[in-house]
Amino acid sequence: MQSLLRFIVRFYGFFLFVVLEVFCGLIISTESNFHRASFFSSANYLIGNFYNSTSDIADYFQLKEANEQLLSENAKLKAALKSAHYNKSFKVGLVRNVASEQLYTFIPAKVINNSISSLTNYLTLDKGSIQEVKAEMGVICDKGIIGLTKTVSNHYTSVISLLHKDLKVSAKFKKNNYFGSVEWNGKKHTIVQLHDIPQHVNIQVGDTIVTSGYSTFFPADIPIGAVSNFELIEGTNFYDIDVQLFADLQSIEYIYIVNHLKKEELEELSSKEENE
Repeated sequence: MQSLLRFIVRFYGFFLFVVLEVFCGLIISTESNFHRASFFSSANYLIGNFYNSTSDIADYFQLKEANEQLLSENAKLKAALKSAHYNKSFKVGLVRNVASEQLYTFIPAKVINNSISSLTNYLTLDKGSIQEVKAEMGVICDKGIIGLTKTVSNHYTSVISLLHKDLKVSAKFKKNNYFGSVEWNGKKHTIVQLHDIPQHVNIQVGDTIVTSGYSTFFPADIPIGAVSNFELIEGTNFYDIDVQLFADLQSIEYIYIVNHLKKEELEELSSKEENE
């Protein structure tokens, strides 16, 4: 209360000026039809602008809420896709049981920090362990893959970008399932390289490259990009292939974190195989 009184005393002259201006305006508007009409017209204009501004602010926050709802709905739709389920079909005699079990779920998030200018680029997301995010989860968007979660706090997650020299992703040709690995050579942020494809594979510019599904990070057939250039590596039987990314990692804003529900079981099995 004392702070308020000090503020009023400090700007006493200004407040007095405003009160006198308003008082004079009221007197003039009551004495003249013209001035009265002008006064109310100006007042209506100011009030209209005020309501428009408050409406725009309200629309902005409603738009943010609508985006979050849309992300949530998209995550549910992705989880309902066939590639997000585990096929449990089996046949006993002449009876075939057809069923599927959820294999992947998707956690929507927003990118709050991003980099593309170094050889080791990262993103920061506004979701963390409270939303059940863990390290080594795939990150995708509607147009393709983004990267892999690395460090997770309660409310935020650091993601190794696809534009990171040490990240490799298992990928394949959509048309024939020949697979290799995608990685970035540190040059253009819109192009990655596909390796380990032998020379007998039929390759065409424009061929679509997707995830292979051979890891616990990404479901199969998530888009990555299209072949933009290819040539045989001198002295080998393998191609050097450039892939134009479908997703623009410089402007990405909303993403989905991939939660593989049977990841621990697969990792435990792999661990036993390595120990034998």
